[in-house]
Amino acid sequence: MSGFSETAVLVHVTYAEGKNGRQLPESTRKRVFVNPFSVSAASFNVADAEGMRPRHLLQMRACDYHGEETIEYRGEALAITDVSRGGRGEFVRLTCSQKVADDG
Repeated sequence: MSGFSETAVLVHVTYAEGKNGRQLPESTRKRVFVNPFSVSAASFNVADAEGMRPRHLLQMRACDYHGEETIEYRGEALAITDVSRGGRGEFVRLTCSQKVADDG
C-alpha cells in the first residue's frame, strides 16, 4: 500500500450536438490520487470470460468517482470494469481492464 502517492486520470465522456446535428463526444479529465493493489486471480477469470484483461486495481476516495467508464493510468487508457465500495463508503476500488485483441 503506497498511501495514495500515485495519480490517475478519470475520463468522463458526454455527447453534445454538433453543427450538423451529429452527436459528438466531449471528454472531461480529472486527476485523482490512487492507491494501487494487486489484482486477484478471481478477477482475472471473470474478466477473461468477458474478453478483458484486468491490469490494475486502484483505490481512491469515493467522492472523486462519479461513474466514469475510462481511466488513464501509467500511460494506458483502460476501461473500468468493476467498482466496489469499502472503508465505510469512503473509498472505491476500481478494476481497470484492457480489451483483449481478437486475433480471429
